[in-house]
Amino acid sequence: MVEELLELTSFLKARGTEGVGAALLSTAPASLASLEGAAAERMAASVAAALESLTARPTQDLLLVHAAGRFLERQAAGLEAKRAQEAKLQV
Repeated sequence: MVEELLELTSFLKARGTEGVGAALLSTAPASLASLEGAAAERMAASVAAALESLTARPTQDLLLVHAAGRFLERQAAGLEAKRAQEAKLQV
């Protein structure tokens, strides 16, 4: 998904700043091929924001928790260690 968003960002930036060649437009969906420069730049900014959100550390952690049980186990073990350390400091 990230690769597709990066590719879309590149396409929209090229379309917005300098236009793109006929070969690239022929492979683009009709809705993108008819974009004007300013609209393409706004869409590129929106895609970049979505990409930033998707690659942010908290999102990556949530995806890891969902996909990898081992990551969740490591996080739980880390919290248990911190809890034990806190208990020692309070004594």
